[in-house]
Amino acid sequence: MLILNIETSSDVGSVNVSKDGHCWILREEKENADHARLLTVYIEEVLKTLSLGLNDLDAVAVSEGPGSYTGLRIGVSVVKGICYTLQKPLIAVDTLKAMAYGVQLMDKPGQKDVIVSIQDARRMDAYAAVYSSNLETLKAPFFLTLEPDSFLEMIPKGGRIFVCGNASEKWSRLVNNSSVIFSSVNCPSSRFMEKISFDLYREQKFENCAYFEPFYMKPPNVTLPKNLI
Repeated sequence: MLILNIETSSDVGSVNVSKDGHCWILREEKENADHARLLTVYIEEVLKTLSLGLNDLDAVAVSEGPGSYTGLRIGVSVVKGICYTLQKPLIAVDTLKAMAYGVQLMDKPGQKDVIVSIQDARRMDAYAAVYSSNLETLKAPFFLTLEPDSFLEMIPKGGRIFVCGNASEKWSRLVNNSSVIFSSVNCPSSRFMEKISFDLYREQKFENCAYFEPFYMKPPNVTLPKNLI
């Protein structure tokens, strides 16, 4: 089973092809990727390297957010174009849950530990969700302003919280607690989508290509030029 996984919810531009839920090839730019210019280039590169075409794919998965308004729109638009044209299933992967899977993969949290995913929403704001170490949702995605005690109530008795995401560095400057572990998973990546997209494919949980929209959580922060105010 071949799935093209696409992540554009932050400055990271990330594309991979997974085979039966495991990464086969990855193309990723971590520093201010120009999604509008580079996303289709990355897709072409990974498929060409594998001597595959878009028709060889079983499905296309996209990070649905929350995250960057512009990045999400670009990623979803490209995926909808592929899926609509070639009649491929469209799979939406929760960005915060995908990062939590990255923690599960990289940090091996214990049974009593929990995972907090926080995605940057500018200033000291963030999108967050809380998961058990086996990725059960303990607190669904929500919006907050980061404070020193923002997630401390989530520390389980005898356990720890593992914090991941591109807003984790902000919170690390505010908190000092030995039960808080800051993960090396500090940004979204398509390599953390592959197991989730594979499971969703097996469960036949596909999106309606015509009506699917990214999960923005809050309206975009749009400012008008001074000459238009």
